[in-house]
Amino acid sequence: MSTNIVARVPEDIAGDIVFFAQQEQVDKSTEIRTLLAQAMQEKRKSYALLKYQQREVTLAKAAKIARVPVAEMLRLTVINKIPLHYTEKDLREDFAAVFERK
Repeated sequence: MSTNIVARVPEDIAGDIVFFAQQEQVDKSTEIRTLLAQAMQEKRKSYALLKYQQREVTLAKAAKIARVPVAEMLRLTVINKIPLHYTEKDLREDFAAVFERK
């Protein structure tokens, strides 16, 4: 299911969208959808890292927010120099998340 969203963008950004759409041989709408998907993925990761850093969520919950595997979330904490805070409860929740059946 899709929803239309209208947004005004500066001319330089509109020009970049046209340029890259032409380079990738796609239409502007496809280019915009691709860019939004990439930006939202980064936004989810940043938000999840912040919540983890503030100790509001476990590593497993942060991974779910970011929609990445727990191992990727752990890698992101290392890259962003976020200390690992881990309790026995966190370990149990992470194991449950890793081994949960889909």
